[in-house]
Amino acid sequence: MTNLSGKKRQQMLEFLEKIKEGLSDETSLSTVRDIEEELTTRKYGLVWEKHEERIDQEMQTKVPVFTEVKERRISMAGREDGYHYLLEGDNLHSLRLLGETCRKKVDCIYIDPPYNTGNKDFIYDDAIVDEKDGFRHSKWLSFMSERLEAAKELLADNGVIFISIDDNEVYALKLLCDEIMGEQNFVTNIIWQKKTGASDARGIATITEYILVYVKDIRRADQIFDKNYQAYDRKRYRFTDEYEEERGPFYYDSLDRGSVRYSDALNYAIEAPDGTPVYPNGRTEFVRDGWTWKWSREKVKWARENGFLEIMPSSRKENGWAVRYKIYLNVDNEGNPVEKCAPYKNVIQTVLNANAAADIKRIFQGETVFKYSKPVELIKILLRYLKKKDALVLDFFAGSGTTGQAVLEQNRQDGGKRHFILCTNNENHICEEITYIRLKRVIEGYRMKDGGKVEGIPANLKYFRTDFEEK
Repeated sequence: MTNLSGKKRQQMLEFLEKIKEGLSDETSLSTVRDIEEELTTRKYGLVWEKHEERIDQEMQTKVPVFTEVKERRISMAGREDGYHYLLEGDNLHSLRLLGETCRKKVDCIYIDPPYNTGNKDFIYDDAIVDEKDGFRHSKWLSFMSERLEAAKELLADNGVIFISIDDNEVYALKLLCDEIMGEQNFVTNIIWQKKTGASDARGIATITEYILVYVKDIRRADQIFDKNYQAYDRKRYRFTDEYEEERGPFYYDSLDRGSVRYSDALNYAIEAPDGTPVYPNGRTEFVRDGWTWKWSREKVKWARENGFLEIMPSSRKENGWAVRYKIYLNVDNEGNPVEKCAPYKNVIQTVLNANAAADIKRIFQGETVFKYSKPVELIKILLRYLKKKDALVLDFFAGSGTTGQAVLEQNRQDGGKRHFILCTNNENHICEEITYIRLKRVIEGYRMKDGGKVEGIPANLKYFRTDFEEK
């Protein structure tokens, strides 16, 4: 099939060659060369109308600086493990400044950017972007592109970024992140079931959102992600034997299997205690019907000698015997020590978005002061995915401060020493009156609406504003 876009591009290049023949001034020739470069260097990926923000222009003539608001510093007695940071101001400004001090030092980034729903949830360059804006998607991509480019520079070589998003921009965001982070560094798209239903849905209820996960270097993934040590059911291990001290409790499983991967070598007789030959699937003689033992003759012999295999009377088997092996808690079926665990999965169904409102109300005595935060438990789950318990965690769409609270709570839960940097603007005084107050109460403790007292999680915090100085 003819590549029409390629054919069209070639026609345009040939036309430009004819134009150049009639040009003599360097300015016009330079412009034509720029057009040729755009035509010849465009690669597969997103194409959008790029926009420039006021802050980009300001940084061309001014120097961005941090200024500490010392009266908001929180220093807890006996806490000598450093400070957490809350940065008030445009997050692009903060990211540029952090590039001077935190380049390749951030272990984990979590962000919950505006979803660009068209319902006035996205403000670009001080103007609300709604569904009538013809550049709605390109403005959002320009906005995200600049911030993700800056964030990538902050990530450590074994760093990871989690990005919450919904259906409005998930596909564009995936392509954008492939371009910035590298398609090879994509880990997964976590599906988060945020609610159980939607009675007002048109057709099919959407009850999920997404969390895109990228690492700085996929070759380091095993250094980054932890295993789920709660992935097994402890109650299954109901039996004990004389090896309990070393091997722990165990449960039984059948040694025979019906499988399309049949092998004569695994279809043999095992001698029962009364001398009966026992074949797979309860048979008393060799039949090539697809059933085999899981283990070789040699391993069965070793397992019987070392207490890993039992042959028990069974009224359900034709030959009267069931061959069962033991699955121990603390060793594998060759006697090697193991930790029962599995990789975390890319589905989260244990926490609902309704929990976010409860998190905020509890701290602010029942008042709804912020509508669009994420549940604390959701961020804690993501933190548990990571091996590093002293990670530096950055959230540059911090909003009400959920990520900060999650870091503090997870530290208390597992003894970690994580630190956070939160960046948020102060629109409607959110940073001063919500984010800061929330963190202060989580650190120092607070009283709930019913009069109950919640103990604080001792930590140190510094509050900075971003500003500009003339060059």
